Amino acid sequence: MSPTELGTALRDLVDGVEDDALAPAPADLWRHGSRRRGRTRAVAGLAAASVAAMVALLAWPAGEPRASVPADGTRVVDGRARLTAFPENVAMPPSTPTSSRPGRAALVLPVADDDGVNWYAVAPTGGVSRLPLAADSVESSALSPDGRWLATGHQLHDLVDGRDAIDADTLAALENRRTPSTAVWWSPDSSRAYVAGFGEGSPPPGMGVVLDVDGGVTEVPLLLGGIVAVDAGWLDDETLVSLAGLGPRVERLQIHTWRVGDADWSTGGPIVSWLGGPRDGDGGVVSVLRASVSPDGSRMVLTASLGRDGTASELSSTRAVVVDPRTGGVLGLPSADGAWPSGDQSGSYAEWEGWGCRPAWRNGLPLVTDHGVRPVNGPDDELVRVSSRFGGACPVFAGDELSGSGVPNTMAVWEERAWVFGLPLLVVALVGLVGWRASRRRNRWRERPRWLPMIYVQRF
Repeated sequence: MSPTELGTALRDLVDGVEDDALAPAPADLWRHGSRRRGRTRAVAGLAAASVAAMVALLAWPAGEPRASVPADGTRVVDGRARLTAFPENVAMPPSTPTSSRPGRAALVLPVADDDGVNWYAVAPTGGVSRLPLAADSVESSALSPDGRWLATGHQLHDLVDGRDAIDADTLAALENRRTPSTAVWWSPDSSRAYVAGFGEGSPPPGMGVVLDVDGGVTEVPLLLGGIVAVDAGWLDDETLVSLAGLGPRVERLQIHTWRVGDADWSTGGPIVSWLGGPRDGDGGVVSVLRASVSPDGSRMVLTASLGRDGTASELSSTRAVVVDPRTGGVLGLPSADGAWPSGDQSGSYAEWEGWGCRPAWRNGLPLVTDHGVRPVNGPDDELVRVSSRFGGACPVFAGDELSGSGVPNTMAVWEERAWVFGLPLLVVALVGLVGWRASRRRNRWRERPRWLPMIYVQRF
């Protein structure tokens, strides 16, 4: 209450007494004082809590979480190393450490911006580290099944030791002669990566190269004298799979295989008849067709771009189907409970919004990675939730697979929310409290006494 208001209240009280009015009840005066004292204490408590919260946010420990996982982070299944866990939440930490050897990663997020590409390695427990890589080949990247090696273009980066497998001279020769495409595949045993590409020279280069983690390079021969093929990955540790179209549409695709060290690709492979693939309105040629073999080599998912008008003129959504890479049979798509349909599935397909992110696998079932990681025909619950602060980057999973059990990592999510939303709110609250306190102090200042006229009296 300001001095002016207090003076007015006192004068009204005196006038009321002179008019034989009743004095205010003591209970009302006590209640008013209690409310005033409570507001004062609440404001002081809120200010102290805001300051403590800001100090806690600034001192919040950053870096990799200390969740309990095996020291090596892998397990051996059928002679192949697999990660034991993957993060269910990937949050952007307040401060991201930069390291060329962050350790084994469950996935990598290449985030493109105006200055290039920022590479983030995500540990199985959810810890995020920034990789000091100069590579801009976002699409031509892949992470080995054991989470140790990251392939970007024609280079293999060791995330444990921080070294590069391909020496500078070999890398320069590869980059001068060929350009990597969007297809990079790791063998199931994490010993080599196949990098598809095209180039010029005499003799003409093959359809790609196989890069070994020990630095070796093997040229992959052209398929059927140079026919355009769709690479699908590895059937096993030494056998590659590619598809060749038998006509202008995707309704007939022939499967070819190549074993490391062979002089040529196999011929007369099984035929895939997929009648559910999208067509252009005037030619029926799918703009982009991709394939991906499951980690155990038993299934292969075909994905084709689809436009909003039902053609492939705009890459806005994806149509997919699963086939058997050894027989060419169309398996269709599994149901929500994981059961596979029976009968002829050549015309079946599934669709989802988005195009460009390579599908992943979990327990032999394909996963959508566009706009969230979830089963193709399963529930809408995301298996891995990636923060929007990563710019919608396509997640690159180790071996294109979610291996092991999920780690919730919810503390990192709340830490990110606290920094994104809590810190600005605390700053606004502190500024408001300071302003409110200053205005209260201004109103409580005493007014300067006014000079009263002199009164002359006479003694009796």
